[in-house]
Amino acid sequence: MINIKLATRDYLDNLSGLIILFLQIFVSIFCVTLVLNQYQSDRKNYSAIKDAQAYNIVTFNSLNSSGSTHASNVTSNLNTIIRSYPSFTLYTDETIPGLNTYRLFGNLPQLVSTQFINQDNLLITSAHTNRLIINEAKSKHRIKDENIIFMDSILVPKKGSIDLKNTFLLKSNAHLETEILDSRITEELIHNLTVYNCSNEQISEISTLLSDEYSRFYPNFLNDDEFVLLMNTNNRLLLNFFIIVSIFVCINIFISLRNILNKKKREYYINRMFGLTKKDTSARLLVFIFFSCFIPCLISIYISTLFLGLNDSLFIEILTVSVLNIVLFLIFRNDLLKDDISSEMRSDYDKSY
Repeated sequence: MINIKLATRDYLDNLSGLIILFLQIFVSIFCVTLVLNQYQSDRKNYSAIKDAQAYNIVTFNSLNSSGSTHASNVTSNLNTIIRSYPSFTLYTDETIPGLNTYRLFGNLPQLVSTQFINQDNLLITSAHTNRLIINEAKSKHRIKDENIIFMDSILVPKKGSIDLKNTFLLKSNAHLETEILDSRITEELIHNLTVYNCSNEQISEISTLLSDEYSRFYPNFLNDDEFVLLMNTNNRLLLNFFIIVSIFVCINIFISLRNILNKKKREYYINRMFGLTKKDTSARLLVFIFFSCFIPCLISIYISTLFLGLNDSLFIEILTVSVLNIVLFLIFRNDLLKDDISSEMRSDYDKSY
């Protein structure tokens, strides 16, 4: 009990310094989480692109686009592309609030060799999606159980790797030319158009079908070695940046705690001279670090996830913070439990005056 009282007094005596430490921890962990999220996203995209290279995926970029709405014949031609060539596209379906849904047209390359090829009224999501959400989506879209496909993610080159947890791809039996599409949806469909396993002649035909008086389209080959190499280089740079930021975060926390504990070091030594055991001193230090560093780290991680979203690295962040606090405790404990207290007291006295 006395250890908690002493640790509480340590906390209150350094309240202003600990508030500054909390702000430093929050900003540092927020930046680390931001960088780590981006690295994980880029790594998933890179992995998905490497896997997709077997499909010879091609997208299309617009050249000299005026930004005007595409002519109606382009929508009809887009439907021709989807029905005549190995391809798919999608747009964000905002008609059903509360469900993160994309409406899919065409066939995903992963389904080409399955019984779902050319099948409509499909609902694609992750096996980790909440079952209640799946039932809600199945009911609203009138999908049978046998028409639900489970996939962890899909690659849409222009959007990256889409995590399908609590996200749905709806492939209906409607054709593009029968859909009432506004300019935003048309632009999104053309932007996300992805073809695969096509010959150079077919790719040229698709470019011609997409082009109109406003825009000219040219193919972008996902198998381009320079593109993949650039992504890999960016991932490595991001990883190095993450490591550097993490090291500075650890150094910053260590220096801040050391400065606070240096002010209390003389009191720790005096308490030991008057009978406070090493075990009591360790417990006092442990409680102090727990509330001044570990709890603020957890709060910072929680707040970061609220702003940046829950990510796969949450466990890694918590484990890293736990290890960091244990290391800090052992370092400061070794410093405060030195056997030669008198020399430390004299050294502290000489430095203070």
